[in-house]
Amino acid sequence: MREIRIRKEESGQRLDKFLRRFLPGAGTGFIYKMLRKKNILLDGRKAEGREILQEGSLIRIYFSDETLQAFQAPSGSAIGSEKAVLPDDAVVYEDKNLMIINKPAGILTQKASDQDISLTEMVRFRLLEKGVRSEEDRLFYEPGPANRIDRNTSGLVVYPLTLSAARQISQMFRERTIHKRYLTLVAGEYRGPERLTAWCMRNSDLRKTEILFHEQKGADRIETICEPLVTKKNRTLLRVTLVTGRTHQIRSHLQSCGYPVIGDPKYGRYLRDGKQKSRQTEDDPVPATSLRRQFLHAWQMEFPSCGGAAAKVSEGVFTAPLPRDLLNELSACGIRFSEDSIKQDVLN
Repeated sequence: MREIRIRKEESGQRLDKFLRRFLPGAGTGFIYKMLRKKNILLDGRKAEGREILQEGSLIRIYFSDETLQAFQAPSGSAIGSEKAVLPDDAVVYEDKNLMIINKPAGILTQKASDQDISLTEMVRFRLLEKGVRSEEDRLFYEPGPANRIDRNTSGLVVYPLTLSAARQISQMFRERTIHKRYLTLVAGEYRGPERLTAWCMRNSDLRKTEILFHEQKGADRIETICEPLVTKKNRTLLRVTLVTGRTHQIRSHLQSCGYPVIGDPKYGRYLRDGKQKSRQTEDDPVPATSLRRQFLHAWQMEFPSCGGAAAKVSEGVFTAPLPRDLLNELSACGIRFSEDSIKQDVLN
């Protein structure tokens, strides 16, 4: 039998959600069966799973030690590899409630298979190594990303480290009160408009996002703000603000308007479609590049005024410096870049 006394940081959530986190190896159906059979009790009474946990609530789980251990084994828990080490310079900000990471290109935000070592494993391993979290803590809550960026996109990813922070940060992203700004280099001389609107649909067969310029059933409206900073050698460096946040939104939206992202293997060609106002056709050459990935960087994140678990980042603006490969690309096309100049819009 196992007794669990609910701490302040675990309070406020439903019992069934807590049990799914605490017993990741047990299916939802099995958990409800154990509740019905009174093998799991809340404060000494039979529970349905919908109850909201309070600080001090007592959960009793009447499983054998072997069964409990099997259900608690974290999936893919082999994170002791040296590959899971997160470089110190990747941590942009850290406090007891959250971390902001500058993800390098080539790393998944979350793993796609059991063999992957993603940014999430790196964050969890760092917390264990530093003693910030224990193996016991992992049974109550495992930090995961509040936002995601593609494997070959670099830049800022937020990791709430407590359940209260996760709720608060997730709400901010849902309500779009966190402003996310990207830097991208596109083919062509970008002439606007500054605010782009369209609709998008996911093509599962091609694993691509398709852009529509009229509303259609099943399509999601998207909005992207593009500010040209400098144009050199038929390329434009843009500062992009996501108003909405859909899969591949920036890459597909800019391609649909005739400005494909430099180095993009999926959306990096000009389109040929009269409906999509392409500036050139796919037979026209996209400027050559030595980049091995798309020039897209999650550059800046601005938080709203807030209290609670996120109080220390209230009204904070966090920036991820451009990585070396993207700086080299700018230099190759004659753009002199510095963080100070871009904030003041005085690039040349």
